[in-house]
Amino acid sequence: MRRFEAVFSAVVLAVMVNVGLAQEVTAGRWLVNHGHSLGLATLHPTVDDAERVLVWMEAAARINPDLAEAYLWQYDLLRRLNRTEAAKAALKSYCKLNPTDITAELDLIDWQFEACQSVEARLAFCAERLKAGGLPPLVRSDLHRRMAELFRRSGDREQAERYAGKALEAFSGNAEAHKLLVELADERDRPVRQVRWLLATIAALPADVVNMWNLARVLDDLSLHGESAKWYERVSAAFERHPGSGQVPVDLLVDFAACHADQGQYVQAVEKTEQVLQVDPNAVEVRVLLVEVLRKMGQAEAADRHLAVLKKQFKELEPASIGQDEPARAYQAAWYYLRAELDARRAVDFAARALELAPESGEVQVVYGLARLAVGEADEAARVLSPLAGENQWAAAGLGEALSAQGKAEESLKVLRAGEGLRYSGPAYERIVTALATRQAEPAAIPPHTAVLQALRGFDERVLSFAAQPERVLRLEAMVSPEGWSYGQRWVCRLRLCNSGPFPISVGRGRMVAGDVLVSLRWGDKADEQLLNYLPLSLALKPVLAAGEAVTLCATLDVGAAGILARSAAQRELTLTFSFLLDPMAAGSRIRVSALANYPAVVVEVKRMGADASRAGMQVLADLLREGAEADRILAVQTLAGLLAEREAGRGSPSGYHMRRVDEVKLRRLLLAALADPTPVVRAAVLDSLRMVKPGPRMLEQMAPLLSDTSWVVRLLGVDVLGETQGEAFRPVLERMSSGDPDELPRRLAGLSLKRLE
Repeated sequence: MRRFEAVFSAVVLAVMVNVGLAQEVTAGRWLVNHGHSLGLATLHPTVDDAERVLVWMEAAARINPDLAEAYLWQYDLLRRLNRTEAAKAALKSYCKLNPTDITAELDLIDWQFEACQSVEARLAFCAERLKAGGLPPLVRSDLHRRMAELFRRSGDREQAERYAGKALEAFSGNAEAHKLLVELADERDRPVRQVRWLLATIAALPADVVNMWNLARVLDDLSLHGESAKWYERVSAAFERHPGSGQVPVDLLVDFAACHADQGQYVQAVEKTEQVLQVDPNAVEVRVLLVEVLRKMGQAEAADRHLAVLKKQFKELEPASIGQDEPARAYQAAWYYLRAELDARRAVDFAARALELAPESGEVQVVYGLARLAVGEADEAARVLSPLAGENQWAAAGLGEALSAQGKAEESLKVLRAGEGLRYSGPAYERIVTALATRQAEPAAIPPHTAVLQALRGFDERVLSFAAQPERVLRLEAMVSPEGWSYGQRWVCRLRLCNSGPFPISVGRGRMVAGDVLVSLRWGDKADEQLLNYLPLSLALKPVLAAGEAVTLCATLDVGAAGILARSAAQRELTLTFSFLLDPMAAGSRIRVSALANYPAVVVEVKRMGADASRAGMQVLADLLREGAEADRILAVQTLAGLLAEREAGRGSPSGYHMRRVDEVKLRRLLLAALADPTPVVRAAVLDSLRMVKPGPRMLEQMAPLLSDTSWVVRLLGVDVLGETQGEAFRPVLERMSSGDPDELPRRLAGLSLKRLE
């Protein structure tokens, strides 16, 4: 049988509807909480366990069709049970009832979009949704981006550009739309679009050093070395802050050194190359770069010392001795003999060996072509380098020289001019400039890249501080009723996640903040007076929180083990201390800390008042049973059952707190009388409350007729409560109801309860 280990951890979804803290105990909400508690109590859930929770969520939606969270639960369970169409329907109902959950709306759009079978149908779907109006900016942006992608695939570049632009008008941080514009760009527009795309990805996830590193490389290739160095520095600082090794990768130091060298900052270039060589003394290309830099600085003696190290590495090396798995070794030797110690014949031999070992490598082909050129074989060099010159500046330099040697001056100049534009700095560029000078040709002016610089200036660099100081801009608030909770009241808390910063914050798994919240509870100093990490919740209601924006959810906290505590010790006053941890991650077997740097848990203390078991208090409960509203009668039933359970539990053992004696006979009589309440939901609540007490023969006798009640919800609770308390003795009833009950939900629950007896 397929297992659903992840179902009940991922599906413990909170009440995501903005309601007040004084939550009315509606029948639907009560059924949702019951199903939620079943999920939390199941350590190793199976498909049947998921089906059992699903029964309660469907029951909640049937009782209260406007209860959004009931449909959200259904969606998650049905999706995990691979009932796709039913899951879609549940998600659609949820989104209709709770339009503030943008994340869910985007999930629904994704499903509906994929269900369309043709490009025309998908375009029509997006257009229809946009035509409806009133859509949040993130949704409009997503729909426009989808249309742009469709037009791109169908070859309509103009329309693709238009709708990608509309996507960014709706939400400028849409990284996918930026990426699409990069793919649509010509050579002139590609650099700025690539920079805008990378800036958008960095803004959405500033902790991801890969995007910052890529941006530094792009700026480096544009010869904007001053801007590039800033980003290399930021990437280095991010690695140094990392709680793991805290070391800057060698590859990053190599890139940074080359950037400094290309910018003419030779002192900094030497510093970075020496850092690399401390880690990897055999880094050939880095030592070659260091030799070149030292020569430019006029430090011939220092350059010769490093050259001697390289000579020692390659002096005794022969191409034939290089193994099949060492093409890089042959490639490095060829470069050494081309750039550090010119020996054209040795360069050819090593380049040929590299080509033999890695014939598909473009880099190897380039060094082979340059080596052939160095020994005067212009025809062979031109043949090898020609296919590569359009994208590789070294290949362009070599091909230009080869064509010149062949007497093709005009063609040579054309290649050199094209290669010049690939990059306006670095040793390959310098070689092209030298080749142009031999033809009395001036190098072209370096492009100012004004649009790129404007994009960089428009980037809000304050977002880069988020990873180190998230608490400065992200606030988690937890609010409970200041008056506390009476016994029997739901433990309701409103959580609010607010972006108080000047820049947007992306929310969701793999983003700036995941939005997960883990709740713990303590009500005393003993080890058994705490519930660690008992309730996961989610605040990921929007993919992006704009500056000053917040999301709110109202969560029921007395579920699972906390629900058992809430029903126990009815007369005892409890001081409850809740902690809410944002983005939890493991830091030990049971210890959790926030994945956000130095982000503290939010702690809230609230009183749970004891039930009034005085004569006057008991009279109030009796009066509510006779004359109160539906919610009041349910509360009275739960309180009476709690007092009776407390009395049964405390008989013969001290309670540890002052507890009034109650008349057990009277309590049972009141509860049994409530079984005849004219409202089905109240009768169901009585059955639910009786699971707390020990049912005697008289009570069981009066509960049994409710299995034939005219209301399906009463029969549903009857199956649940009596199946739980009576065990094997209840099998015949379950067998009858699993096939004979007139309603689907009691039938399904009876069938699932039968399986639990096996």
